[in-house]
Amino acid sequence: MGFAAVGAQVAKAWTEAFRVRWKVYLFHLKTRRRRNWLGLTWVIVPLLAALGIGLGLQSTRLIGQSGLGGLPPAVFVLTGVTFWQVFADAVLMPQRQLASFQTELAGGHMTVELALLVGLFDLVFAILFRCLFLLLVVPLLGVSPSLSAAALPAFLIVLATGGLAIGIFAALPGMLIDDIGRLLAVLLAVAMFTSPVFYRQPAFIPDWVNPLAPVIEAARASATGLPVSVVFLVGCVVVVAAMLVLALSWLKSGQRRFLSALR
Repeated sequence: MGFAAVGAQVAKAWTEAFRVRWKVYLFHLKTRRRRNWLGLTWVIVPLLAALGIGLGLQSTRLIGQSGLGGLPPAVFVLTGVTFWQVFADAVLMPQRQLASFQTELAGGHMTVELALLVGLFDLVFAILFRCLFLLLVVPLLGVSPSLSAAALPAFLIVLATGGLAIGIFAALPGMLIDDIGRLLAVLLAVAMFTSPVFYRQPAFIPDWVNPLAPVIEAARASATGLPVSVVFLVGCVVVVAAMLVLALSWLKSGQRRFLSALR
């Protein structure tokens, strides 16, 4: 089957899923609210925890601003954790959604596309909330944003799209092999401590080893009033768009094989 035919099938499947996505999402949200009393708190708590850690480092002066690109530790840590959380949530979302709807998927009562779209609503909402939180809190910490803040949503979308593509590649085999989910969690933990989340990326780690690092740095620059390279942003958009197309093609071509193994 040619690439154009696969692309047409992918577009058709997602179009059909979009027709019913909102009703299913509202039902899923209502059901989940009965079991999850804290609700939105899980979006806010990590941001407040990151802010508290950053303020603690700032008050003790364990890390100076010179080692953080001139930024206060509170701003550096808050932005780093926020950007990392966007990426990590996107990576883990596909496997969590497919695991949550595994019975329905195995019985043919739900499509893979619809299961992912339900999770995508949560992901989009969390991104919007975190973007707004940064734009409101960062000025209160003594850093004035500039016009470069207009690029912040684009960088958050880049992080989420790249993470989503990786998560989709791992989600189908992850339904059959639990070790894939555990391995993904370990790799994310290792990547976090080698990324500029709590501190600058170690000099001995080049960007090609951790391509996420320059994206986080550029996103941090956009949130803190530093100049942002438009060429770099466009390049990131092209790369993650290609990743997502490949991931969706893999999802469409491989889901029947993996779902049949569940039955």
